[in-house]
Amino acid sequence: MACLQIIFLGYLAYFANSMPSSIWADVNPLYLILLGFFLFVIIRSLYRSLTTLFNDTPPLILNEEGIIIDGQTDGFIIPWADVKEIRCERVPKLGEQVFIIVYNPEEHIAMISSTYERTMAKARNLQYGTPFFLVGSGLGITNESLVKQLNEYLEEARINNYK
Repeated sequence: MACLQIIFLGYLAYFANSMPSSIWADVNPLYLILLGFFLFVIIRSLYRSLTTLFNDTPPLILNEEGIIIDGQTDGFIIPWADVKEIRCERVPKLGEQVFIIVYNPEEHIAMISSTYERTMAKARNLQYGTPFFLVGSGLGITNESLVKQLNEYLEEARINNYK
């Protein structure tokens, strides 16, 4: 992503220098900064959308070790031993969400390498009490069946003493 930002800023500088100076003479520098920021946000959003569109990894992986949520955990495993509770709640303006409550959310947030995802996880932790949640419709199943399946894995892991 940093490479894309450098290319974008280089292109913006080239574009600004290649135009006649009379075009930019009467433009407030604040407008140019806002235009650059606006273009950066658009390009970053397009980049994230396209990388998500062509991503072949499954959005959720459940195994005997734990849960891997692509896009929220940066691919690291949330061990079943760290999962306190899994429940479904209705959130205003968002609908029903499946919350994965963990014992030490700050430790899990610190493991996220992406600054953006870490910031989002901190915000979710402050607002909902957990950095991790899922929506069953995004996985092609209902939230109730997702909670049931997650709880089955959690109970099996507790019976097997969190291997």
